[in-house]
Amino acid sequence: MASTIGALTVACAAACLPWSVQAAPVTLNFQPLLVSVDHAPVPSPFQGFGFSGAVTAYKNNYLGLTTQSGAAVFSNSLFTINVNGQSFDTVSFDGGTSAGSITATAFSSSGSKLGEGGPGGFTGTPYWDTKATTLGSFATLIDHVSFTATQFFSIDNITFSLSTDTGGAGGSVPEPAGFGLVALALAGAGATSRRRKRA
Repeated sequence: MASTIGALTVACAAACLPWSVQAAPVTLNFQPLLVSVDHAPVPSPFQGFGFSGAVTAYKNNYLGLTTQSGAAVFSNSLFTINVNGQSFDTVSFDGGTSAGSITATAFSSSGSKLGEGGPGGFTGTPYWDTKATTLGSFATLIDHVSFTATQFFSIDNITFSLSTDTGGAGGSVPEPAGFGLVALALAGAGATSRRRKRA
């Protein structure tokens, strides 16, 4: 009987262990837009994300624009990427501009500014002189991110992710299936106890 109780205790403990809720990182890939053309406008929605503003995807080396992924978003004005209800608290990107700086601003669904930043200190012309920037991990999920710059600019490797240590965004919650396993274990223990008493 002691061994049965011990086994049930272990099973219950395992069933109640928390599991990590984490969305897989998503990197926007603009290559599908450029199969037969050098550049193309980015539609909305695109790969599950909403785009607003004047934004165009360019092939690698087109107009001297060199990117790591082979394609980049190129713009001369403000544009915004909306996550369309997906769960992310961090965004990263590589950015380059002919002069000035690029600013990315992350907002919550209520319109509150979560944070902003971006690569700066650019001089000269090479758009491919990209610098990496990461915004996050925020305690509130990102609703949309706005990009702007003082000159023409390019954005590459735009990646949205969800951290595991952010309260309210990621973190540990009880696994739903675990409760069923606990109930099953208790029912089995009760049935075993009744059979032993009858014997």
